[in-house]
Amino acid sequence: MRRQGFTLIELLVVVGIITIMLLLGGWRYQALSTSQAENRAVNDYALLVKTAVSQAASHRQVYTINYNPTTRVFQTYTSGAPITDDALKSSVPATVSVGTLPSPLATITAGGRVTFNQNPVVFSSTETARTWTVSATGIGDVKIQGDQ
Repeated sequence: MRRQGFTLIELLVVVGIITIMLLLGGWRYQALSTSQAENRAVNDYALLVKTAVSQAASHRQVYTINYNPTTRVFQTYTSGAPITDDALKSSVPATVSVGTLPSPLATITAGGRVTFNQNPVVFSSTETARTWTVSATGIGDVKIQGDQ
């Protein structure tokens, strides 16, 4: 007589292997998503500086960049009012430490020249122990050093 189907032991072994694979995959996915969020925060800050320089020059207005440690957001201002354009705002995830920064962090003239009150800005991860340094020149060229 031929048997059909699988034995209980065979099914338990397969379920056990699938469970182990899912657990390992989920752990790697969480680490990867944390790493991507940290990289995005650093790159968003660099892009914020470049965009603010471009906007200040094209609109012929003085811009400032501030960091709010409570909301964990870099924000661009003109004439003391925040600019609501999302391209001129950058959030920092909870896994990244920025430290204490002066306010304003940078001032951008109507001609697009940048004066930094702290340069470079150091980002460090509290979860993956990585560190990035974002430095910029007075004309908006931005360089990121560290783990990418």
